[in-house]
Amino acid sequence: MMNYRCLSAYLLILSAALTIASCASQGVRGQSPFVQINGLKIQDQSLSLDLGVRNVNSEAINIEHIEFSISLDETSLAIYKAASQANIIANGTENLRFELVPSVEGLELLNKLQNGEHPNLEYSLEGMFLVNENKKMKVRSTGHIYPVPGRPGHFR
Repeated sequence: MMNYRCLSAYLLILSAALTIASCASQGVRGQSPFVQINGLKIQDQSLSLDLGVRNVNSEAINIEHIEFSISLDETSLAIYKAASQANIIANGTENLRFELVPSVEGLELLNKLQNGEHPNLEYSLEGMFLVNENKKMKVRSTGHIYPVPGRPGHFR
């Protein structure tokens, strides 16, 4: 009688382990990547943006088109829409650089931040990546940007 109970318990545990293992091998799929502003730089009347993109999926993301808008303290800073050839490996992170045309109001806010009139600015980035055969992934990020000490026109 004891051997039957032990064998039944062993088979039950083995079955549960195999079920869990089969689910784990699938990995994460179809999740939107995490994005964050890694840096901004004013160059004359243009703006250079370094955008950190982290793929949380267990498969690569091939970004075919990117659209996003950035706001600073609810003031539009810039809008970007263009085709892309970015590829982010499974569970990988990439830094994507964009050249943007800032709004006059957004540029004024950055200059005020640089001049010390504000300690920081709250940003909001919202957009969409078109990936892997026309699948849309929404992206969103919020946070604060600060001037980089000793580097005029640089923010992070």
